[in-house]
Amino acid sequence: MPTIKLRCRPRLVIVMSYIFNRLRKKKFESPSDLDLDSELQRLKLDITDRDATIDTLKLELAQAKEGERSRIRQIEEQRVEDLIFSVSTPVAQLTAQSYLLESGIPVKAMDILVVSKNLITSLQTIGLKINPLPGEIVLFDAAIHEPVQGTVIATDERALVKIGGIGYKDKVIRKAVVTRYQSP
Repeated sequence: MPTIKLRCRPRLVIVMSYIFNRLRKKKFESPSDLDLDSELQRLKLDITDRDATIDTLKLELAQAKEGERSRIRQIEEQRVEDLIFSVSTPVAQLTAQSYLLESGIPVKAMDILVVSKNLITSLQTIGLKINPLPGEIVLFDAAIHEPVQGTVIATDERALVKIGGIGYKDKVIRKAVVTRYQSP
């Protein structure tokens, strides 16, 4: 939480010190002492007002922070809801296929493949990128490709993509798995 620094004018400090010292030494003897007492009271009120303003500002800041946190939570919840909505149909179809398999009813591989493609398409509409695709021949780049275990591939050497890379926006989420390309 940020701290609020208030500046006190040197003149104000001097006047207050003078007033306190005078009040300690003697009682009110002249009109100037009454003026000083009046000034002291005014300064005390100013300090009280300043403290009240600070308290109000702190409260408003706390309320603004909580409002912003609440707004961010709502945005995050809406994004998750949108994501779940976009994949709900393929996921429902996959759970139905799974139920059929567990019930002993044969399921065609093509049915599962179609549902999987629908899921991928749904995810692509919200930003999923599959790059490169399996079967593509690419120049090896360690930043986006991972060689099959036990394989060493030099940078810019031709490679065959076995498993596609997954990305979101400009981020690589999972590197593509590649093997050394051997021309036919």
